Amino acid sequence: MPESARRLSLTGGIGDSSVTAVYLPAQIATPAGGPNHMTRISFRIVALLALLYSGGAFAQSQCNRPQNVAIPDGASASLDQMLEAQSGVRAYMTAMEEYLECINEVIEDADDETPPETVNGWIEQHNESVDEMEATAARFNEERIAYQQANPSD
Repeated sequence: MPESARRLSLTGGIGDSSVTAVYLPAQIATPAGGPNHMTRISFRIVALLALLYSGGAFAQSQCNRPQNVAIPDGASASLDQMLEAQSGVRAYMTAMEEYLECINEVIEDADDETPPETVNGWIEQHNESVDEMEATAARFNEERIAYQQANPSD
């Protein structure tokens, strides 16, 4: 794990879970000058774009990101709908934690040949997933509160 990492704790009313977001610095090599300087730069850009595309596809084919869960409107939902949503959110969080572990493994397994931009793309996928998890937990919490306000006797 790189030194520059952040650890987040999600507690959206559905149990505790934690994930780690990893940030790596982007290091871009500057090509040396010379008579074919522009040709070398163009070739490197094309090669880099090919690696970026294939690297992202590699991570996506190796790590399956789960679909987000539907959360009903708490003010009009039944108790059964809210319990089903809670169960769905728990399953989604567990599946996302597995997905994040997979992305972390892909990042950690990257070698010196892997362009920093590719690794940063994987990190971006990871961080977007963490943001989605936080938003899902917050949305469920809002709807849970709305349900409790609409159904004080439950």
